Amino acid sequence: MANFNMNTMTSFSHMLGSSTKIPMLIPEYYDPWADHMEDYLNELLKKNEKRCMRELRRALPHVVYNYVCSCKSAKEIWNTIKEKFQGSEKTNVNYVKHCLVELKEFKQKEGESIELYYDRLNELIYKCNRNGITRSTMEFNLTFVMGLRKEWRNVSLMVKTQHSFDTSTLNNLYNLLKTHEPEVIEMAKESKISLGGPLALVSKPFGSKVRTGEAKVSFAGKVNEEKKFEKKESKAEDLKVEKKLKGDSGVDCHYCHGINHMASDCML
Repeated sequence: MANFNMNTMTSFSHMLGSSTKIPMLIPEYYDPWADHMEDYLNELLKKNEKRCMRELRRALPHVVYNYVCSCKSAKEIWNTIKEKFQGSEKTNVNYVKHCLVELKEFKQKEGESIELYYDRLNELIYKCNRNGITRSTMEFNLTFVMGLRKEWRNVSLMVKTQHSFDTSTLNNLYNLLKTHEPEVIEMAKESKISLGGPLALVSKPFGSKVRTGEAKVSFAGKVNEEKKFEKKESKAEDLKVEKKLKGDSGVDCHYCHGINHMASDCML
């Protein structure tokens, strides 16, 4: 369930899961409360409208009751609470768009276990169902498998090619992948070690010897580079001397583009 912690849900089971007691509204868990309360009220509506209103008001905290104290029917109370916690029609449309984007971009996070990844997808599926977004079991299976990190690539390919993939439930798919998690973790560790970690930036392994031939080639290359650099510097000096010999001041006019005078002294 969206934003719903099962441990917290258990602690409120006497309020939400009982068929004989009024399920008390916990604002942050409106969606599951609405499901239980709707079942509870449907039974009462068959018998007595006034009793249904009374029971519905009893299920509300004082701060929420203030929103519905002027309502004249159980349906009006219900719609007022629904609009407060689920928003207007425009808000719902935006929420649907958000769910669709989240479903399209659903990926396993770095360092996230397969269990937490599975729980997140179930929360997203619940939100999609609440907002009328329907997808087949196979589509959710593909979302689950395609969103796995790259170290799961071989396992996911094996799972997708199995004949039972098209008809398998998401829970069965999770249990199958869960059995391969230890080997995936081990492969990821070996991959990091083979890459060398932080030491991968070092060109030569620590303690390795450089062969004499390689050292000579490297030294000769450095000598050639130094000679080329010296020649360039020598040419630059020769050009400077040549300019001075010709009486070139090195100043160009920005107006006529002539040499040896500034724009303020230009005859044009």
